[in-house]
Amino acid sequence: MKTLLVRWVPLGVWAGFLLYLGATPGDALPQGGLWDAAPDKLVHALLYGVLGFLLAHAAGLQRPGPALLAGGLGALAWGALDEWNQAHIAGRSSELADVAADLVGGALGGWLRARLRRTPRAPDRS
Repeated sequence: MKTLLVRWVPLGVWAGFLLYLGATPGDALPQGGLWDAAPDKLVHALLYGVLGFLLAHAAGLQRPGPALLAGGLGALAWGALDEWNQAHIAGRSSELADVAADLVGGALGGWLRARLRRTPRAPDRS
């Protein structure tokens, strides 16, 4: 049970955080600084890259292909839900390009998780 919580709770927390961000009205979002300096699609890819990484980790995917697919599809579904939600929030917009950036980020995040998992450990030379 503990392993299940350790693997799936971070994914649930991050997914909830993404929905929270998406449900925040436009006038309540931070203004200026790094928030406005980073390109919107890059921010989407990074945020959903974390989602893809956590999804591949939670599912225990160790091969890059399945992890990339799961991360991408999970981010696509969650990103589409988020964009649909944003269409109903004051001061927010909904863009298909954002969902595409979510998909790319999620796929890369899943792939990265699998690659890190497969990295062999260096032998102990003590």
